[in-house]
Parts: sequence; structure tokens; C-alpha cells
Amino acid sequence: MSSDELRQYADKYRAWFDEDLKIAPGPAPFMNRTLLVSEQAASRRYHETRKENGSYWTYTGLAKHYCSTSVLNLERITFSNMSIRKTHIGRFLLCRIITPCVRLVAISTVVEDTDGLVQNLSMYNFPTTIGCSLDHLDKLFPIGTVIAIREPTLKAPLSGPRPLVRVDSPTDIVFIEPRDPILRDITWRTRLQTVSLAIPDSVEGWKERGDAYFKASEWLPAAIAYSRGLRLNSEAVVLRLNRSEAFLRLRYYSGALCDMRYVLQSADIPEGFLHKALFRGAKAEYARGNFDAALASFLRCLEIRPEEQSLIDWISRTRSRQVESTGQYDWVSLFRMAREDIHLDVADYQGPVKVRPMAHRGGGRGIVATKNVEVGELLLVSKPFIAIYDSDVPKGETFIALDLLSKRINSSTRHTSLLRTIEKIYGNPETHDLVYHLYAGPDFPCPSDSYPPMTSPQPSPVDPLVPHQQNIFGLSRLYIPVHTPEVGAPNIFSCTPHLVFGKNRQTVPATAPCGRRRAIGARPFQTGAIPLI
Repeated sequence: MSSDELRQYADKYRAWFDEDLKIAPGPAPFMNRTLLVSEQAASRRYHETRKENGSYWTYTGLAKHYCSTSVLNLERITFSNMSIRKTHIGRFLLCRIITPCVRLVAISTVVEDTDGLVQNLSMYNFPTTIGCSLDHLDKLFPIGTVIAIREPTLKAPLSGPRPLVRVDSPTDIVFIEPRDPILRDITWRTRLQTVSLAIPDSVEGWKERGDAYFKASEWLPAAIAYSRGLRLNSEAVVLRLNRSEAFLRLRYYSGALCDMRYVLQSADIPEGFLHKALFRGAKAEYARGNFDAALASFLRCLEIRPEEQSLIDWISRTRSRQVESTGQYDWVSLFRMAREDIHLDVADYQGPVKVRPMAHRGGGRGIVATKNVEVGELLLVSKPFIAIYDSDVPKGETFIALDLLSKRINSSTRHTSLLRTIEKIYGNPETHDLVYHLYAGPDFPCPSDSYPPMTSPQPSPVDPLVPHQQNIFGLSRLYIPVHTPEVGAPNIFSCTPHLVFGKNRQTVPATAPCGRRRAIGARPFQTGAIPLI
């Protein structure tokens, strides 16, 4: 498809979408339970036996709804009261999964409400599901799982007679426990014929379930199991220790650190637990770039186990990051290491530059010098918020994403970078503003005159059963500059920049081949000048 044909297709699709929005909501048709279940079963069998690679079309750039209201402040709704082409503001849908899931771009299954009425459900952007197996989906959403969907949307089908409930933001999905007050006085009209797994009713039972998932490298199902055990006893230190390790594997560093701080505040914890808490907390601090705090915890661990080689290695790494954060880098070693692993472990550095409003250059934000700068002086080293290379894209799958804003097709790396960005914010809620305070195109106001935004030094707690109530999907309709090397480059990747500044700005090019931004002055300039790099 040529660029002109692509633009025409994008315009036609956008026009169809806008016209569809003008159609008034209508009553939801009654869906035959047996038919939906049998269709889902056939789809599942196909995916279980499919051998060819998958190729999936999707669209970005359209406005999507998300809910910022706690489920406790919403009123329950059932399918009989829902309308097609309507987002049900102020309501939540209580439903349970009655079929195994399949995954294309979205996770698809069939759900029933408390009255026994059924609809297809499509869940987009759910964490850990990029390229995942059917077995992983079964662990995340076993048959019988009860969920609350905040402010659900019942969509008309693009083709065929089947409407569906569509969820774009994973934060709108809340897992409901058997003892949750929301189920008080709730009676399910139908009885499930099969349930994937028996539901444990004790802390020990959930610990065993989580441990089994952890041993199978199923990090998010393990974290969910530990979280369910913590619902029964929030002071269960072992569950918090185990969940923190699962969070570390997921790179949910904020959640891991919160759990470890809770453990360290507990009274009379055994030395073994203390060591684990300090070690895991230190690794979380390290990943968050808090190298001084990380080193202090590693040294405390070393006092407990002075002969542990892994601790000595971590201390050495942390001290190297501390040196780098002052602007001293071993560039030769970094380039050599990048040949072995393109995802480098290097500290950020911000030199004599800052972001400020650029009214004298037409508005927006720009980067200026804070002192006189000499030739060759290091100005900035910044890692991307997310970096995706060809090797990071799931094997055997191709994503073709039509961006209706830019009217171009995004590569699999670019599409995957968007999904990874959503997942990173999901597990590290305090990073939300790092993305949403970027320049988002002419249709969105600039959030502030400076960047990066002020963020709390305290980590945000993470509970996969009840995610944070914030928009982590809307970024798909923002214009976020994404670096993509020219075709033919040895390592094609996409990334969401961490330190990128507003429009009419002098941006810092990605000169290092390691997915980081390195800025070095090409000529001397004075305080307040805009560096040309």
C-alpha cells in the first residue's frame, strides 16, 4: 500500500469512526449462551493447533475511554440495562469468565453477568500478554474469575452480528475476591459447569499457588496469588517478600520497594527475612536510579552475609553508577558492552542544561545552557523510558498498527514499545507524568513549562487486583516522538524518550548506539544559549 493509499484508507476509517459515533445508542440484543461459548471454544481449538505465524492489524490514534472513579463509588449495571454504542458512565459491570481465553491483539473471552446473560469481552493492553501463551492466559483469567469492569463500553461489531464489551485500559479491570463486600447479597443465576482451579481459602493456600506460578516463571499470576493471600492477612510478611520478588521480575520496582519497606517496618523479623528485604529493596532502589539508597541497603546486607559474592558484585555495579551520575563515563567499555547486550546498564546524567519556556522562539519548551559551556563538555545522558529492538518483539508474531494521527503504519517494534510503555506505568504509577508531560502534538496543551516533572520520591504501592485509577492508555492518541533509525540499521528499535522537550525546541539526537541519549557540545556557547548538538 502506497503512502497516498494509506492516507486515504486512514481518512476513510476515521470518517467511518466519526459517523459511527453519531449513531444513537440502542438496546443490547440477547445473545445465545450456547452459541457464544461454542464459538469461543472453536477459536481456542484453532489457536491451540495453529502452527503458522500470526499477523495482526490494529489501530491507534482514536479517543478511548478510561475510568478514574473507584468501583466503590460506581453503581452496578447488568447486560439487560446496557446499550450498544454507549460507555456507561458512573456504572460498573460485575461479571465472571465462563470460557478459556484466546489472544489476538486483545484477550477475548465470554463473560456472564449475575442474571446469566452473556456477551463477548475483549481486553486490550493487559500487562504481560504480549506474545504470551494460552497457558499464561489461563493462569491470569481462569474460568470462574469474577471481575468488575469500571464504566464498561458495549460496542457494535465491525462485522458480523456479535457486539462485545471492550476494555482499552487495564486499570478498568478489578479482580473481585470471594469475600469482597461487593459480592454481599449477590446471587449468580447460573451455575458454572466447570471451574479451572479451586479457589484457596487460606493464606497458605494462596502462598502455595503463588510459589507454583513463580517456579514456572509466571510472574504476574504469582503476584496476583500473593495479593489474594494478602487480602486475607495484610501482615503476612512471607507473602510480601514473595510478591516483591515477583514484582522485581516484572520490573514493577515501585511495588517491590513498597512491599520491602512494609517488611522492614515489621517487628522481630528473622535475619533471613531481613536480608531478603534489604537485598530486594536495594535492587528496586537501584532500578529506580536511587544509587545512594541502594548502596546503603547493599552494605547492610553485606554485614549480614559478608561472603556473598552476588552482593559484592551489586555493590561494585552501584558504585560504578554513582560515578557515572557525575558525568564520568567509560565510553569505550560502553560501546564494547553494547555489542554483547544492547540494553545497557548505565546511570543518567544531566549537565549544565535545563528546560524552560521558549516564548521568544514561537512557544513550547526548549533546552538551554545554565552556564558557559566548552567544546566537548557533556550535557546530557538519558536512557529512554522504553527501548524495543527487533530481538524484543515476540517471535512468530507481526503487529501492523495503523496510526490514524500520523497516517502511517507503525512497525512491530513501535507498536510493542507502546504496549511496554503502558505496562511500565501500570507497574510503576509514579512514572505516569514522565510520559504525559511530554509534548503530545498541537492538539494537546503543554502540561508545564519545565521537564522532567516533579515526582514524589516515595514509591507508589502496586496491587494487581485493584490497579491505580489513572489513564495509561490515552497515550496511544498522543504524538510522542519515537526514535526509529533508518531502514537497514543493524538494530531497529523504537523508544519513548525520557528527556524530550516541547515543540520549537532543539532536541538532543540519539548519538549512542545503545538506546541512550548522549549530548556533547559541538561548539562553545554562553549561559542561556540554546545548544546546537
